[in-house]
Amino acid sequence: MGTTLEEDQATIGDPKVRLEFRKYQAVKYRIEVKHILQQQVRLGTVLLAIMVRIKDLTPFEAACSRVFDLESKTGTGYPLKEVEHLLNRIMLGDYLNRLKVGLDRNREEMSKQAEEEAAAAQAEGEEDDEIDEEEDEEDAEEGEEEKTAETEKV
Repeated sequence: MGTTLEEDQATIGDPKVRLEFRKYQAVKYRIEVKHILQQQVRLGTVLLAIMVRIKDLTPFEAACSRVFDLESKTGTGYPLKEVEHLLNRIMLGDYLNRLKVGLDRNREEMSKQAEEEAAAAQAEGEEDDEIDEEEDEEDAEEGEEEKTAETEKV
């Protein structure tokens, strides 16, 4: 069965428990793996919060600012007493940079597509206007022919 992080730390920290060197190293390894997993879960949670901000159309730089609910200013979740959100941004940096490039590319493509659609709609509108003008001319010609025919009858 597995042990919790607290149980492993208690095992190493308990002076009554004398572990062989290999077992001691195995427990230390387990502790470090659990720290890494906890850190990855925190990073995923922070990234999710950033993505929600971006989805809500927050500007990218503002969306990447500190997530107050999840990141402390003193770094309580890390062994180092550094600023937690800066460490998180460093760890997420490559992903966030690629995300920004992708968002910018999508924005450019969407604006190009909107311009093309507007140009197509404008061209279609001009064609419709030409067709309407031709129909109006034909109607006017038919009206004149009918008047001429009526005057000839009279």
